[in-house]
This record gives sequence, C-alpha cells and structure tokens, in this order.
Amino acid sequence: MSDIRLGIVGTNFVSDWLASAVGECDGVTLSGVYSRDKERGADFAARNGVEQSYTDYRAMLRNADAVYVASPTYRHCEQAVEAMDMGRDVLCEKMMAASYSQALRMRAAADRNGVLLLEAMRPDFDPSFAAIKSAMGKIGKIRRAHLEYCQYSSRYDAFKSGFVLNAFNPEICNSALADIGVYPLHTAIRLFGKPLDFKASAVFLENGFEGLGEITLAYSDMLCEITYSKITQSTSPSVIEGEDGSLVIDKIHGAKRIYVAYRNGVTEEVPFEYRPDNMIYELRAFRDMLLNRRSNSEYLAASVETVRIANEAYRMTGAIKYMNAELMK
Repeated sequence: MSDIRLGIVGTNFVSDWLASAVGECDGVTLSGVYSRDKERGADFAARNGVEQSYTDYRAMLRNADAVYVASPTYRHCEQAVEAMDMGRDVLCEKMMAASYSQALRMRAAADRNGVLLLEAMRPDFDPSFAAIKSAMGKIGKIRRAHLEYCQYSSRYDAFKSGFVLNAFNPEICNSALADIGVYPLHTAIRLFGKPLDFKASAVFLENGFEGLGEITLAYSDMLCEITYSKITQSTSPSVIEGEDGSLVIDKIHGAKRIYVAYRNGVTEEVPFEYRPDNMIYELRAFRDMLLNRRSNSEYLAASVETVRIANEAYRMTGAIKYMNAELMK
C-alpha cells in the first residue's frame, strides 16, 4: 500500500514538530504545506523536506490524502470542513474549534463524508495516558482530582513590554484555556467522562486576555479541579485522589513520572515509555485509524465536549466579550 500523503496547514513550530514526527512514522509522507505567505511556506518546505509549498489551499488538498490543520484556532472549522468535503481525512490541532457550534459542524462534516476527524491531543496517545488509566485501579474509589498545567509563556514578556502578539490577543479567540487549559480539561473528560455540572473563574490581563483560570467539574461522586495559566509557572503535580491512595502525575500534558502514594505511606512507581517528542504517538494513531478505518468516536466525543465546556466557561467568566463573535460563528 502506498504512503498516506499528508498536507500541512500552518508553518509555526508545532508544524515543525509534526514534520519531524513524520520522519519517524512509516506509511506517511509530507506532500505539501499551505501558507498564505509564499516565502514562509517555501522556507518551511525547504527546512522540512516537504515536496511542495502552496498558497492555494484547494490545490494542496488535491495532492493530499489527509491534512494536518495547525492554523489559528478560529480557522480550524473552515479549513477542516473544506478538506473533509473534498474527501480528505483531518488531524486538527487543539483546541479543535473556536466554538461549540463550529465543533458540531466539523463532526457533521466528518459523518457525511465518511472521513476521519481527529484532534491532535498529544496526551490522549502518549503512553502515560494508558499508564494513568491502569493505575487508577490501585487507589480505590476516586473522590477528587486536581489536574493542572501552568506554564509561563515565552511571549508574556513581550506583552508586558507593550507588544501584544497573537498568543495574547483575545480578539482572535485566543485564551489561556484554549492554549494551555485544554490539556487538563480534555484529559479529565477522557478519564472521568462528561460532568454533571461545572463552574469557572478566570483572571484577565488589561487587554481582556484570559491569563489564567480554574474550572471545577462536578460528578455524582467526585470533583475534578482544572487549573491552568500562561502567566505563572507551577511546580505542583496533578493528583488523582482515591480512598486508598493518590496517583501523582508530574506533568499532565506529557508525564515523565507517575507514582502511586498509598495511605500507609508506601509509594509505587508506575512504568511507561517516555519520550519528550511525543507527537509521534498521535501521528501513528491517526495513521492506524485511517488505514484500518478504526472508529475514533471516543476521542471525537471528548474533543467536542471539551469545546462545549470551554465555550460555556468563556461565558461564565466574561472572556467571551473580548472575543470576536464573527470568528466563533
């Protein structure tokens, strides 16, 4: 069987990571890169050994079997739907869509065209996720979880100096939740399912950008707290608390270490394969789902639910008023 020809949308560092992962993924080749900026596209293609760069999106799609969408979040829906309507499978960067209505349109496009739509949510496919799921059985009935990702953004210093880069621009639907908080939120939904209810709070910068926040998910017999930030750096781990012990995860978005801390003081390491360049796992999963036409319903359901909660959180905290409503339609 011939290789899957994968086109790339977007030329930022995440696309570089994906291109590097393709080099280690049998059965996938890069057929093209799309960028509105001809020079940036050509530079990306030369840097990553991509066959051709395009400024015409449909032209790139005609030379591809599937597409990796890594454009700004507000463009995900338009570009993914266009690709799926041309019969192309889609691997879409997080957060999958800028709004819940867009996420629903994307899922509908996948259904009507019989193609694969998968969010590029790395923790889903990292070996640490399976290790967490397995180890949860060691800690008894789970009563509380605290999942967090707080990372001081390299672009925050520019913001404090008066330069507002896209990463801190709420008008194009950017937020700490969409960029950082999506990891623990999505992971919580994958681990514990759809919550019965939730509440959210946030801290805003002077331009209305949501810099950090918290979301508490309520279940029938437990609570899950989601903590995220782009303006502070945390050294705290994520913890899942059961009646017999706790599961401690150093980094929920890509763990290096996981261990069980039992009530009697004994600790037990949880083994799993670790590699920092973990994008290879999501790419292999996408390839295998595509080749074997395996269902991705559990992943897609979690992605859509994550967008739903994020949108409702924006309304609860007031973040929505700083975002361009036209880009969320």
